[in-house]
Amino acid sequence: MKEKNTGVLRLVLRVLQGMLIGVGAVLPGISGGVLCVVFGIYKPVMELLSSPVKKFKTHVPRLLPVIVGAVLGFLGVAKVLAFFLERYPDQSVCLFVGLIGGMLPSLFREAGEQGRTRGSWISLVAAFAVVLALLIAFVIAAAYYLNVPVLRQICGGWVSLFRGTPLLAQLFWICYGLPQLIVPMRQLSITTLIVLGVSFNASSYMSETLRGALSSVSKGQMEASLACGMTRFQGFVHIVLPQAVRVAVPGLSNNFVDIIKQSSLAFTLGVTEIMAVAKMEGSTNLRFLESFTAVMIVYWLIVTVFNSLQKLLERWLSRMY
Repeated sequence: MKEKNTGVLRLVLRVLQGMLIGVGAVLPGISGGVLCVVFGIYKPVMELLSSPVKKFKTHVPRLLPVIVGAVLGFLGVAKVLAFFLERYPDQSVCLFVGLIGGMLPSLFREAGEQGRTRGSWISLVAAFAVVLALLIAFVIAAAYYLNVPVLRQICGGWVSLFRGTPLLAQLFWICYGLPQLIVPMRQLSITTLIVLGVSFNASSYMSETLRGALSSVSKGQMEASLACGMTRFQGFVHIVLPQAVRVAVPGLSNNFVDIIKQSSLAFTLGVTEIMAVAKMEGSTNLRFLESFTAVMIVYWLIVTVFNSLQKLLERWLSRMY
């Protein structure tokens, strides 16, 4: 009896997973493939698609509930999403961004099962730090521009603290000091704490870049949006911010490059990344010149690629306006 109930529950679970995959095919920014990875069925799905005749008998019975659920989810949610996108566009977009962000930890664990190279910590720390720092900087700049009470004063203290103290001191404070005061932080890995430290530091500089870009937009733009019936927040998001982004891109790009280079400080806190590897190699064979030259070349290549992407972004924004 228990085995029968377990089989029914598994069937229902597979159908629900399929429905979510179907929903993901409709939601912007979320792919069905990502959800397959999260649910652990990406490999059999790819095997079935690559060899449908050969894998039909072994894979279709297992994936049939998922396929049925995907069709139901795709057809059933399309009209609902269309309704919410039309009636509540801002809230719907925020929901989509939250769903995308919620999937990142699962993808991170899935990628980690295959192992990570020591050099990959550069891109790992830098990527997460860039995203988190940009989000914090956006909140700070918006608080200044919209003159939000209390929040503006808190953001001012935040910027003053992280701009007025050395990054290395901040990293040691966050990684070894704050966990003594905030118990849940003891459960975080050293890499996560480093990402937080670099993000907090970078957000203080990026917020000033964004604030300067927002100040360059004429106040008449906000007044015009208010006259058209928009709220201050809607005018900020839809009118002022798009114009400020083009001005902010060069300054933000410098901040992003700094984040990439600051990831090397993870070495000082015991993370075995490319700087630590270079030091160990140099200590072993006394070839410090070759070891640290290789490190500089790696960082230089990463920044060069990023600069090329920056130029493409600037050209694209120039064509838009």
